[in-house]
Amino acid sequence: MQIGRIPPTLMLATAMATQIGCGASDPRRGQGEVRQTPAVQSSPAADLRPPALVLGSPVEWSELQSLLSEAAGRVVLEEIALGRALDRETARRGISVSESMVRAEEDALLGELASAGPMGSRVEVLDRIRTARGLGPRRFEGLLRRNAALRALVAEQSRPQTEEIELTERIAFGPAYRIRLFVSASDRDAATARERVIGVDSPALRAMVMSAVCTESSAHPSAANGGLIERFSPFDPAYPAIARDTAGQLSPGEVSSVMATPGGFAFMMLEQPIAAREPSDAEREQVERRLRIRKERLAMERLAGELLGRTEVSPIDPDLARAWRDGR
Repeated sequence: MQIGRIPPTLMLATAMATQIGCGASDPRRGQGEVRQTPAVQSSPAADLRPPALVLGSPVEWSELQSLLSEAAGRVVLEEIALGRALDRETARRGISVSESMVRAEEDALLGELASAGPMGSRVEVLDRIRTARGLGPRRFEGLLRRNAALRALVAEQSRPQTEEIELTERIAFGPAYRIRLFVSASDRDAATARERVIGVDSPALRAMVMSAVCTESSAHPSAANGGLIERFSPFDPAYPAIARDTAGQLSPGEVSSVMATPGGFAFMMLEQPIAAREPSDAEREQVERRLRIRKERLAMERLAGELLGRTEVSPIDPDLARAWRDGR
């Protein structure tokens, strides 16, 4: 009954991960090595120009660089390290990340966002995404490229198995329950909250009290919605077995006893049962697609963490070294 933290190296949009890379590395180099990227040639006059003026006075690169290292140096260095680790890994496995694969990541991201409703033109949506994430065009392109590489690397292991598809369809279309759930770290607090709910005789008022109690003090994510879980499936392994079994024993309006679960002490109120139904072919395809995307996301996060863990990064600049050390 808990939500895990999303690794900082991955950006997600709804169910889809959008994490990706930059730079090309030589697969013959030693594992963990981060090679130097050749500097872009510029004219002597450009080298002498300050990066900015404030009130007519120049801001020198030496002043700007240390602050930039503190503000985002660790994040950018991690992106570079992951990108080069992915270059090495895709080369080792003989996988080529094409431009069409990178653009497919962009299309998939836009498709996921469009499913939530009208978002504007393609350019407007991409600009909003970049702005919200604090990404310029080059970092956003690197993000897409890393994601394309990760997805290609985990494609085979992320293919849904028959039993996984069947379970997902049972969760989505089988019998279920509309419930309100309360969770607390304290058994006493859970018992007190339950007493408030069962002390109300009217079923309609009891539902209102249950909603208020959940909003006020439940530790479950559903608290923001009055504890409401629209579809609580008895087949969903994301919930403890005791909670799934209990839901099937309640009558509409009935409140369960307090249960000890791995996520805390909980009780629920059944609002109504939901009958099973036969899905259409399109619904089955959508469920399988979402399952595959979810498996890909988890596998991509895991692989990104493993690659970063094996990649040696040795910041030389003192400010960047401090930012890297403090962020690990």
